[in-house]
This record gives sequence, C-alpha cells and structure tokens, in this order.
Amino acid sequence: PCASVAAVAFVFYTVFSIVGMNLFGGRFYSCNDITRTCLQSAPGMDSTSCPDSDSCTGMFYNNATASWEARAWTNPTYEETGTSYSFDDFFSSMLVLFEVAG
Repeated sequence: PCASVAAVAFVFYTVFSIVGMNLFGGRFYSCNDITRTCLQSAPGMDSTSCPDSDSCTGMFYNNATASWEARAWTNPTYEETGTSYSFDDFFSSMLVLFEVAG
C-alpha cells in the first residue's frame, strides 16, 4: 500500500512539474541590481526592447554590503542553502514542488 501511494504521488508530481516548466520556465530570473529590469542577451530581447539604461550589465554599488558588485541575471535562491528555485528544468521543478508540499 505504501509503494502504491508513493507511485501515485510521483505521477502527480511529474505532471505538475511538467506543467510548471511550461508555464514558468525562465520567468523567475531577475537582476541583483533592483534598478535594472531586463537583459539584452535574453531570448526575445534586443537593444530596442531593452535599452542600456535598463540592461543588467556592468557594475553597481551595493549599499547593503558597501561594495561594488557585478550585475548578475539569476534565479532567486534559498537564503539558508543558497540553492536556486525555478521551473527551468525537471529536477529543479520537482524540488520546488517537494518544498511547497512539505
């Protein structure tokens, strides 16, 4: 009985993981500089839809750490472990679903 419940749960996680990848894949990325909103090299972006004044490139002064940092276009991360959460691939989407369920 326990194995059949686990198998049914795995099937549901797999289905929702695939749906999540189709709906949310690549949409959680953001710049670590909150004043920048796009990345010119991202799919579907160019210099007209993402001007240099909004592009997540170069360096910025981070007031929280009082240092200069390179801008990075990344997924959000868990603060405790530093692992990112996203629906960009199957393993990551399964991990997000397990975290939400637990």
